[in-house]
Amino acid sequence: MIVLLLAIVVVAGAAWVGLHLISHEKRQNSDLEALQNQVGSLLSDSPDSKPEILSARQSFLREIDSIFVSEGGLNAYQKLACGEDIRFLIVGDSIGALEWTNDVASWIQDNYLVRCEIKNISLGSNTSYSGYVSEKLLDDGIAYDLVLVCYGQNDAPLGFAADYEALIREVLTKNDMPCVISVLESSQREYTEKMQDIGKIADYYGLQIADTIEAFENSGYSYEVLSSDGVHPNGIGQSIYAQTVKEVIRNCVTEEFERKSRLISKALQQGSPYAPEDYCVSHTLPEPMDREGVAPFEHFRYVPSADFQRISDTEWVIHFDHPQNGILGINRSRCPGENLFEIYRNDELYYFEEDYLSIGYYLMKISKVSETAETFTGDLRVKFLQKDHADHFFGIIFTDYEEAD
Repeated sequence: MIVLLLAIVVVAGAAWVGLHLISHEKRQNSDLEALQNQVGSLLSDSPDSKPEILSARQSFLREIDSIFVSEGGLNAYQKLACGEDIRFLIVGDSIGALEWTNDVASWIQDNYLVRCEIKNISLGSNTSYSGYVSEKLLDDGIAYDLVLVCYGQNDAPLGFAADYEALIREVLTKNDMPCVISVLESSQREYTEKMQDIGKIADYYGLQIADTIEAFENSGYSYEVLSSDGVHPNGIGQSIYAQTVKEVIRNCVTEEFERKSRLISKALQQGSPYAPEDYCVSHTLPEPMDREGVAPFEHFRYVPSADFQRISDTEWVIHFDHPQNGILGINRSRCPGENLFEIYRNDELYYFEEDYLSIGYYLMKISKVSETAETFTGDLRVKFLQKDHADHFFGIIFTDYEEAD
């Protein structure tokens, strides 16, 4: 092992010295070729196979960067390739809320010798619309490098593509064009229309896909062994989820090592630094795939319960002096047992929803109330079945929002 480390240091040192000399004199083609081979040998090993090699390579790449100055930021995979810390966000449903995401974060830290700060804002029983709102409301001041998006199980097929694309655009915009991994959830069992929509959106925006449908099928286990309730992965299933995402990350980081190696080799051949724009991240957000479907999400307003008046143990009301036009949503917690809430527009019943929550804890749910923009003026009253339910009312949402003069 000591011999291996010494060899690595010698190779890295020789490569660094050679690169430094390029800025002072023209190298002969044979010398450049030899140096290029040394760089290639240092960068060719699997980035997660030998931590000692990874550490030496990261140190070497930092030296490279001190000569070949980059302009702009690096994405998550490039940061991991260069030994830099990353921030990791998970936005999803109950599958995304499970422990396997922490396994991925721990693996990133151990495998790439970096710090991986993880935040999970997944909400069980929720949809990609909820993910969009949750991302909008996330106010921690952090731009995340890597974002895992995990939806589909609870979404209805109608309108899913627009909701999901709106979420992806919000993630990309708010986090300054991070690396995004879209999960194809195993609970779908097959490539449903929703899973196909995710694939199309991922392809359009250049996202990575973590296909747990295929991973479950190729695992050698029956689906019943991997999921105890038919939806959520159990311990074995979660390990497959984690491994699928790890493989995506591993392949992308390896690709960045190889790409940077090619750029360095090209620079050595030309006797000049590689162009920063060849390696830095593009910060350009393309036009929406579905312009009409995504447009309503570009105008957003959240009205917290603090802006309402509580007029009884079970009722909240807000008065709009000016017409509020938009698609209405609600943010509340479902409570154990029977749930019922009603929305009244100027004392006329506008919407009601009832269901039964069989689990023994509260479950936040962000959902649409209307599918098209409508005008709300005067009183908007929200009434719950009992006081405990009203205590867990958090606010309403307007998308496609416009306030009339």
